[in-house]
Amino acid sequence: MSLLGNIARKNLEHILMKTGYDVVSVPNGSKAIDLLQSQNFDLVITDLKMEKVDGMQVLHKTKELQPYTEVIMITGYATIETSVQAMHDGAYYYIAKPYKIDDVRQITKQALLKRRLRLENIELKEILKKQRKISMVALYYLKATKQTHVKARFDVVALSSKKDNPQIEIIKNAFELAYG
Repeated sequence: MSLLGNIARKNLEHILMKTGYDVVSVPNGSKAIDLLQSQNFDLVITDLKMEKVDGMQVLHKTKELQPYTEVIMITGYATIETSVQAMHDGAYYYIAKPYKIDDVRQITKQALLKRRLRLENIELKEILKKQRKISMVALYYLKATKQTHVKARFDVVALSSKKDNPQIEIIKNAFELAYG
């Protein structure tokens, strides 16, 4: 999502679309917040100075509604104070005008990579958490039944036993509980 002055916004929108990104562009902060409440975004690029709803408000609302969405602030009124505040409040990057379009392309690419890696990391942690639950269930079952013929491979536990063994049902139920 891009929120800059009309000409700069249209130019940046065109360049990012040409680079291959899907771009939603709005003329002000109020419309950006409306969109943030109804759609998910990977990245928000916003101007710092806007009427009514400024870039800091867009940053705060983005982080509140979509904490993993990266925000790039662009401003013609760059100060150390606003830069530090924006970064402290969760902006990925703070760009002073005039900017080089190649810099914006590179920063956009890096911000999207950071988001992708963060989400991938969260997903992998969830997978590990589920695998730990299964391992704990398998250990509990082994201790409880003193079963010696158990083969475990990642998240699959197979019991070497006769057909119609009630222990098979116990372990199947335990796995269902572990997966939620």
